[in-house]
Amino acid sequence: MIREAAQALGIPVWDAPAAPCLSSRVMYGLPVTVERLRQVEAGEALLREIGISGDLRARHHGDHVRIEVQPEQIPWSSVAGLESSRASRPSASPMCGWIPEATAAAGC
Repeated sequence: MIREAAQALGIPVWDAPAAPCLSSRVMYGLPVTVERLRQVEAGEALLREIGISGDLRARHHGDHVRIEVQPEQIPWSSVAGLESSRASRPSASPMCGWIPEATAAAGC
């Protein structure tokens, strides 16, 4: 309802994805640290880099991550897509050492 009204009023960011605080991505019970927030931010940036758009979340669960994307985005989240972004990732990625799957994808 709000988005439709914003679109009707010509507000240019009517379809911008929601952007709640990154600390809401850290699993309940885990301390919210600068390192964890950077890892979440880097994970979500990587997802956008490989072409996933719209609402997405990288949820920090300590030793692994849960990725949430819209159902229509799932074909773009293949390992092949992650591998293709490897060359453009810096070797000192904030994701290095966080989770094995993301570490490989980040080029660590």
